[in-house]
Amino acid sequence: MTMTRTHTSRRTDDQRRDSERSRRQSSVRTRQSSVRTRRSSVRTRVGGAALVLWALLSALACSYVFAVWLPTDAARYRDYEASEACLAHTAVRRLEDCRREVTFTVEDTVIQGGGKNVRYEATLTGAPYWNRTVAFGNTEPVLERLRPGDQVTATVWRGGIMTVSTQGLRQSTSDEPRDEPQAAAAIGTALGVFAVMALVFGAVQLTRPRDHAPYSLGGYGKPLLITMTVACVAVAAASLLLGIPWWIVPALVVPVVAARAWLLHRNRQASRPTETARRPGRF
Repeated sequence: MTMTRTHTSRRTDDQRRDSERSRRQSSVRTRQSSVRTRRSSVRTRVGGAALVLWALLSALACSYVFAVWLPTDAARYRDYEASEACLAHTAVRRLEDCRREVTFTVEDTVIQGGGKNVRYEATLTGAPYWNRTVAFGNTEPVLERLRPGDQVTATVWRGGIMTVSTQGLRQSTSDEPRDEPQAAAAIGTALGVFAVMALVFGAVQLTRPRDHAPYSLGGYGKPLLITMTVACVAVAAASLLLGIPWWIVPALVVPVVAARAWLLHRNRQASRPTETARRPGRF
């Protein structure tokens, strides 16, 4: 009888020690999980602050595109189109608002296509001013024909070489003003859309670091960025080919991205599992 009680007591002590050990291990795991959660929250908030900063920078860049870049390019193009040929017997100056035909000698050409370092250039000399290396968008129809020592005729306006001509052929340089504001509008629109996205995602990550999954690159971010990029490129290219004004780019891209965001949010809400039980009420 005494031996039975002793055996039962030992077993009870063992169970008590095992229970205590389990509680200590559970407490350690809980503290470790809490530390990991706090660290994750800190990283998320830091990322959110960085996104807010990127949003501000993108908004400033977007403002520059629409407030400075587009109006400046448009005004320069209008001035260039309205300019007339310089009078034959006027004094030659470095900067002139009229167009002057000047003879240059080709010193060298660079035709380097493919890869990252694409260069289409010609070095022109022999004029009283404006001797420089000019860049082209491609090799045709003039650059590919040029050889060192060739004489060419260039159109100079406001100190820059606008076109180069030889053998009855003319090619525009990269400096010549163009009526192509759609590309700048696409860049400005992309910057504006990204600024809004970064601000929203950053604000959510700052205020809800444990419940921000949809507002990240792996959630809404990647599909929205893809939609924005494709829409900007497609609308800008189409409007440029069809001669549609530049403002059609933001007018179409912004609603497209907004619709995509709404569809992503609706699909996410619909895919959430429905609650099968409710919390008991208070009495």
